[in-house]
Amino acid sequence: MKNKKYNTILLQIFISIIIVISLINYVIDPYYVFNTQNKLNKERKYKDKNHRFSKIPAFKLYKKDVCKIWTGSSKSWEGTNEEYKSKISGCQVKNLAVSGSNFEEAINMAKNAMIIHPEIKTIYLGIDFSMMQKAAHKKNLKIIKTTPLAKEELIPLILSLDTFKDSVRTINYNLKQKNKKIVKYGEERENNKRYLYKFKNSIHLYNEEHYKNYTIDDNYFNELKELIEYAKSKNINVVFYTTTMHITERILIDNTNNSDNFNKVKEKLAEIQPYYDFAIVDQYTTEKLSSDMKCFRDSVHNKPFLRKKLTDKLFNENSDFGVYITKDNVRGRIKEDDERLQNYIKNNQDLVQKIQEWSK
Repeated sequence: MKNKKYNTILLQIFISIIIVISLINYVIDPYYVFNTQNKLNKERKYKDKNHRFSKIPAFKLYKKDVCKIWTGSSKSWEGTNEEYKSKISGCQVKNLAVSGSNFEEAINMAKNAMIIHPEIKTIYLGIDFSMMQKAAHKKNLKIIKTTPLAKEELIPLILSLDTFKDSVRTINYNLKQKNKKIVKYGEERENNKRYLYKFKNSIHLYNEEHYKNYTIDDNYFNELKELIEYAKSKNINVVFYTTTMHITERILIDNTNNSDNFNKVKEKLAEIQPYYDFAIVDQYTTEKLSSDMKCFRDSVHNKPFLRKKLTDKLFNENSDFGVYITKDNVRGRIKEDDERLQNYIKNNQDLVQKIQEWSK
């Protein structure tokens, strides 16, 4: 009898804990899935932490019509601003890019978006050179499924202790911000003394994980064709573009004898349909390394100044950044870009040497 009573009390305590955790996770909503708003979650410092876990259900629960979506890796995720894009489009634009995603995940996210919000008219797909590598990021392959999550599958998100931990952190963060200036998402802290470390780290990472044994996967181009045809059948337009990179990344690609692969990717993309090329050598991508850089925070991720220019090019064609590539002009553009690159390398041997050291 005593054991039964004891077990009942334990069960009640357990259920109470689950209810409390669930309520806190829902009310605080650290990953911005349920669109709850209150003083304790005004600033969600951890909202971009679990993209694979939260972006699809959050998009499924989004009630407004969506005219355009943005998909790709972190280079696309950090290269967009929903509020600005929605303002200049006159309709809702959602950023579904996921940090660390591979090409197939980006394609799957686009397919999910068309199923969840069939009113979408345009899909913007950011294509990284590193994405087109055979067997790249296989450890994450198809974590983002092509079948949208059911609402019932939100239960693990609400019950998760990891979510609860970030809920508590979100509460603490907002309480501490009462007398502090809030740094919003997309804003960058200037005068960061670790800026060289960030460039060194990204150069080393991309050399080790991508460029040492780079081989183009032709299947990805076929998948892109299939996505475009599928979208056309639903009267949806697919616009794709090459993601930008700092000149240090271009030099690394050249140092690892991948310039031919880099150019082949551009040519193969042009065979599918015209696109926008931001992986170029120009006044912005050759920005001098310093603690107050306007355009880049490391060798592959750009800052708000360049993000806006990229957006204006894609949405309004009123930017001096980026070029429009077709199958007729692609080789000429590649030749011009290669000449700029080699001329830059010739006149900046000290930086070339530094990149060689960083890549080891």
